[in-house]
Amino acid sequence: MPEPPNLAAYVSAMDEHLQILVVDDDEVDRMTLRRALRQANITADLQEAEDYATARLALSETRYDCIFVDYRLPDKNGMALVQDLRAAGIETPLVILTGQGDDQTAVELMKAGASDYLSKDRLSAKTLAQILHNVIRLYRAEVDAALANQRLRESEERYRFVLEGANDGIWDWDIDRDQVYFNERLFRIVGLSRDDMRESDAGGCFSFEEFCELVCPEDRDRFKETINTHLKRRKPFDIELQLQRRPQYVRRYCIVRAKAQRTPTGRPVRMAGVVIDITERKRAEERLAQQNDLLRRTIEERDQIASQREDFVSRLTHDLRTPLVAADRMLALIKSGTFGQISDALHQAVEVMITSNQNLLSMVNTLLEVYRYEAGRKSFTFSPFNFSALLREVVKELTSLAGEKQLPLVLEGVAQAGASEELDKVMVRGDRLEVRRVVTNLIGNAIKFTDQGQVTVYLRTDRPNWITLQVKDTGSGIAQEDQELIFDRFRQSKDRRGGSGLGLYLSRRIIEEHGGTIAVTSALTEGSCFTIMLPSNL
Repeated sequence: MPEPPNLAAYVSAMDEHLQILVVDDDEVDRMTLRRALRQANITADLQEAEDYATARLALSETRYDCIFVDYRLPDKNGMALVQDLRAAGIETPLVILTGQGDDQTAVELMKAGASDYLSKDRLSAKTLAQILHNVIRLYRAEVDAALANQRLRESEERYRFVLEGANDGIWDWDIDRDQVYFNERLFRIVGLSRDDMRESDAGGCFSFEEFCELVCPEDRDRFKETINTHLKRRKPFDIELQLQRRPQYVRRYCIVRAKAQRTPTGRPVRMAGVVIDITERKRAEERLAQQNDLLRRTIEERDQIASQREDFVSRLTHDLRTPLVAADRMLALIKSGTFGQISDALHQAVEVMITSNQNLLSMVNTLLEVYRYEAGRKSFTFSPFNFSALLREVVKELTSLAGEKQLPLVLEGVAQAGASEELDKVMVRGDRLEVRRVVTNLIGNAIKFTDQGQVTVYLRTDRPNWITLQVKDTGSGIAQEDQELIFDRFRQSKDRRGGSGLGLYLSRRIIEEHGGTIAVTSALTEGSCFTIMLPSNL
């Protein structure tokens, strides 16, 4: 037995070529039916069956638009065929062909499921066309209605699925009946179940007032007022409020949005909306606000400590420099014999004191410069200057320091080393005093940390618009892990001796302010090479 016909397949089949089955054991009656179809100009494929069994076989193979059945068949009567087809779910129109005086039988067949009946003695093109048109039109109307109902059920099921499966709470208020429907999510938000709903003729639901009771007291009037405004003035309904979660009446932060459905005259009859639980978001915002407040207080405390520290450093360096400068001048006067001749032993002691005092003064000055950078109070005076001449000055000044350790201090790339006239007049734009501080620091460090070998200073201009200065020593070298941190504040190599850990940090800040770079390459026991690159375009 074939599957019942697909309802949708008949929707567009109103005037097409028809498939008709005639079940009748009388050849004359079948011929009369064929002739009437031709006379009615009905386009159809007509198949014939002489008994019940042949008809059932034909129906298992073909789908028909209409079936004409004689009540009296050789093996079974037409009633059996009608009942069997309807029991099998085949809803194809069935027209019973009856003899004269069989009207009562026809009525019984109609009750069993036949679509109509036609007396053979009244069979004509007109009556056949009329009955065929009526039963097919009625059948297809029923199919359309069934299809519409099927789609409606599917739509309602989808809507119900969305309502029950939504992560947001959904409410639907029938205003005329005063019934408020909740989906499962909204029940969970307010801590209730369907058992808590009042019973009514339309099923369990809340009244609007019961719905309002779920809103926290301080938000309830505002909730009602917003709904009334929306219903009367059509203003958007979007409100943030707190609901009371049963049974402990725990407050849940929610956003409630809704829209009213109205009649053609504008009267609201229904209002549906969503309830979005934002409690976790609110709590996260509160925690974030607390953290931000804590962070703000921490930053304020840090800034206050930093301000106190900077004030302390400023006062300290100022208070230290004053006696150091005075002591340095006094020691210079003693050494020069201003207060009388001194012995050789005292002369040497004074020289040691002067050196120590100058080292301490240099450290204080460096600390003061770092403080100025950190406080944003450092200013530069940029102007063009001869970098080659500056380099010669520093090397000449530090040659005696290298000589004390019997270290050659070699300068390559300027006039002393036979360089070209171009290299002897390398010009840069910058703060000459600050750049001199960097060069002095690098060459002084190289001498300080080299015990044997030599210190070599290179000047190159092999890159357009850039000058490269390299200070290379044959000292103890710097470990790889220290090279990455050596330009940070208060950072020193584990293999370096003495110092405040501020000189290279200050050098980096000065070079970066000039748009340049500073780097180091080194290996333990093989020495170090510090490289500075500065823009030379004026």
